[in-house]
Amino acid sequence: MARREGFEVLAIDAFADIDTAEAADAVWRLPALCERLSAADVNALMDKLDSWQPDHLLTGSGFEANIEFYASLYQRYALSGNTPEVIAKIKDPFWLNTHCIRQHVTTPDVQSQAPQQGHWLHKIAGQSGGAHIYDLHKGDCSNTSVLNPEVHGYWQAFQAGQPVGALFVATKQSITLIG
Repeated sequence: MARREGFEVLAIDAFADIDTAEAADAVWRLPALCERLSAADVNALMDKLDSWQPDHLLTGSGFEANIEFYASLYQRYALSGNTPEVIAKIKDPFWLNTHCIRQHVTTPDVQSQAPQQGHWLHKIAGQSGGAHIYDLHKGDCSNTSVLNPEVHGYWQAFQAGQPVGALFVATKQSITLIG
């Protein structure tokens, strides 16, 4: 979309897949976007952005899982999107669950402690994508991140169906689906 509008596009993506490459003038693959960025990853990314000298930034999934880094991007560049404070709020699964319920949006139950019954998933708060999701019912919760008290995890009731995601840009007046 941005290229069609005459912008030069640098895409920084965890996968740098074909559709991303087709939508950009240049692509820089950063697999660490699937997890928390290390100081070295942050420095390398800032160096890349500084060398590109972007007029504007638009982020997709991955950046919001690193709220401190997102905040530094927000302060350093013209970044379209929510403020770091809004991102931090919506990445809190308990706040989001309560907000959805208040808005009459169907949402699965969430708990801070491992449930004793039912089909539950363990997730790491603030992450995106599915690499951090473990299924208690399938017995794959022996992963150390589930057992590590340092990890800010939570439990979400399993919902049957096809998982999907969407990247979009929204204003008060419109929503544009990107992918």
